[in-house]
Amino acid sequence: AAGRLLHERVAAKVSVAMVRAEANRLNAYLDKTQGSGLNIIGLDDEDGSLQMLAALRRGEAVAMHGDRFLPGARTQRVDFLGSPAAFPEGPFQLAALAGCPIVTCFALRAGARRYAFQAFPAQTLAGAREHRERAVTQALQLYAARVTETVRAHPYQWFNFYDFWA
Repeated sequence: AAGRLLHERVAAKVSVAMVRAEANRLNAYLDKTQGSGLNIIGLDDEDGSLQMLAALRRGEAVAMHGDRFLPGARTQRVDFLGSPAAFPEGPFQLAALAGCPIVTCFALRAGARRYAFQAFPAQTLAGAREHRERAVTQALQLYAARVTETVRAHPYQWFNFYDFWA
């Protein structure tokens, strides 16, 4: 839902990064309904990160989860709902490499087939290469704080099916 909302509101081409098996199910559903116009980049594709970086450098928007990651991904533990939890570095590293802003946004269910789109101000990971790790850590902490704020305000809208704090 968030990817489609983003696509409807952003003038740029939108790609959605997701696991290919999930993308296949989503595309089958969207094809039966209204279609999406979204480009899917497989997180499990061998060159998925390079595809995302190339899309960002072309000025496209790339939507991805910041609270989910595949096994083996680089993560950092930051405070989330009062306890340390692992969040992926990938989205933030990509934004830093591409020199593009990060826009944290949420699609919140507002009723049957209705969603409210909430977006926080854009955040840019500016600075020299030697300061990138610190910038990524700060961006990750801010992202986790924004997710915390949103989950506290809408606790039944965060779908978590595993031990997030493990």
